[in-house]
Amino acid sequence: MGRIKTVFRYLIRNRGSIWGIKYFRASYGFFIGYLLIIAGGIAKEPWLIAIGLGWSLLIELSNILPKSRRRVRLTSWHSGLEIRSWWRIVLAAAALAIADAPTVWVAATAIGGFGYQLISKFIRSSLFYLDSGKRIRPIGSLTEGRELLQAARDVGHRRNRVQIPLQVAFLGSMVFLAAAAHYDWATAPVVGALGAAAAIGGVIVLRRMLAVRQVRKALFGGFDEAVIAAFRDSDPEVLCYFNGEPRSMFVLNIWLNVFAASRHRIGVVLRHPDTWRLASESIPGVVVRSAVRLEQLPTPSTSVVLYPANGMHNAHMMRDVTLSHVFLGHGDSDKASSVRPINRTYDKLWVAGQAAVDRYRAAGFALPDDRFDLIGRPLLSKRVRDLARDASNPESPYARLMAALDEVDLDERPLTIVYAPTTEGYFEDSNYTSLATMGPAMIATILEEFGGARVIFKPHPMSGHRLAEMRQAGAEIREMLTSDPRQFHPSVTAYRVDLFDWLDLADILITDVSSVATDWLAWDKPLIVTNPKRLPPAEFAESFPVTRAAYVLDESGEQVAQLLDQAFGDDPMQGGRRDLRKHYLGDPSIDPMDAFDAALDDLIAAPPSRVVYSRQHVAVPATDMGVQGTADEDPEDVG
Repeated sequence: MGRIKTVFRYLIRNRGSIWGIKYFRASYGFFIGYLLIIAGGIAKEPWLIAIGLGWSLLIELSNILPKSRRRVRLTSWHSGLEIRSWWRIVLAAAALAIADAPTVWVAATAIGGFGYQLISKFIRSSLFYLDSGKRIRPIGSLTEGRELLQAARDVGHRRNRVQIPLQVAFLGSMVFLAAAAHYDWATAPVVGALGAAAAIGGVIVLRRMLAVRQVRKALFGGFDEAVIAAFRDSDPEVLCYFNGEPRSMFVLNIWLNVFAASRHRIGVVLRHPDTWRLASESIPGVVVRSAVRLEQLPTPSTSVVLYPANGMHNAHMMRDVTLSHVFLGHGDSDKASSVRPINRTYDKLWVAGQAAVDRYRAAGFALPDDRFDLIGRPLLSKRVRDLARDASNPESPYARLMAALDEVDLDERPLTIVYAPTTEGYFEDSNYTSLATMGPAMIATILEEFGGARVIFKPHPMSGHRLAEMRQAGAEIREMLTSDPRQFHPSVTAYRVDLFDWLDLADILITDVSSVATDWLAWDKPLIVTNPKRLPPAEFAESFPVTRAAYVLDESGEQVAQLLDQAFGDDPMQGGRRDLRKHYLGDPSIDPMDAFDAALDDLIAAPPSRVVYSRQHVAVPATDMGVQGTADEDPEDVG
């Protein structure tokens, strides 16, 4: 009953997509086949049953089933293709019985159908399953491993092509059995043709099964070992370990250009089976689900592991006492989630400035000073920004955006306002966002009071993952910007540049308590921070010190016009922003990329201050013991 309620809630919330058969076309196809089978039984017309059965098989073979897990769940009501196929056979046999068909037809349908399902399941079973959850996947620049993975997919396609001749073989067998029961000279040609079709289909199936098995055996005899060897050949000095799921990959992706700009060799280790793509082709890496396999990845040169997020399965990597374990984090903000008790387990905490150290002190963490390294924000380094933009490439997103703006802004760039709300978090006590409560009214006021101003809307990548009103507010804002005839608002177009590129265009930033507010201090421009929970001014400033240099929006979205006038006028907060910049982001005279590499130099030169064992003494033989990780990244430590 709970599953049915889930489906109906989805139907009500997405009425526009139902009749367009956007998500439910596969279910409609199966449903039509079921109706034809039932109608054939009631009307006592076996040919109608045959059409319904054939139609259902056609839908199955046409491969129109949605790919994403969400759509598969919705279209199947939590039951997969195999379950529906079993029901189809039962329904067809029952309909034939109701239609008073000869017993042999009913028996042939049931025996042939169930036989087909069993053989299909065997072919899809572990014997021919080529990409199991425990298998290592190559990512990044591991060319050799990616070629092997492509070869594995080719074998998988061979396995899938077995299905069509298998259908032919069993359908032919079903009708052959039924026709043979009424055999005479008049039906001899039909029986012979059906028997031949079944035999040919069976031979094709057998040959392809053998081919798949032989290729699989030859290919995967050393697949994992080859991928691990290719990763080790890159000889990483540093590993970046991430066990988040696909929707949180932005936590890792923002650091990839930092890794690429570093003078150290850095490799990436992922744990979730679906996070095998990286937003970089230059970083070597692997997806490893088995915890035991992790111990094969470090080389004699590997000294440091970086962790961009917390997660229960970080412990699988942290058990290696020969390495220095560093919490890198995602963003530096005044959120309560920036300080976690689990952070005390790392050898080092890399933070942007003294503000982060003070944050730990205020939370009662008695950590020694040498546990912290102040590295600034490498993401803001000019070297990293130039690498991320790839501005010399005319096809890069940044170059295309600049070309589009040059074409639209013939005289000068208009007043540009960036609105970058944060996510609602996973729990209400960590919900700092203004998107649902203040966002639409605020944007409407800006468009009305500052006609011609350009608004760049850049919500957090995980906005709306928990609350539907967040998604609705985001859609409302995008609709307002898209329909504004007075200005070109590029953030609602297909220009997929990152947040910092949008901030480069901004004259002022409106955001929530988040790492975006602290990063913005580097631009030395006006900042508006929202106070959606209407905390008293003194409490708000005490809890979130960065707001002491910001204009606080704490009444409603309509108040924003007054604050914008104030910010673009005398801007009394300018001095406070400059005072806080060094406190939050470190010494502006030092390139944070140099600080990042220097911190790595120190850790590589000096191992962690504890008893160090030889890796050959602590390593476990690399046999797959079935220990698998799951996506358990802490959503509250992502800035």
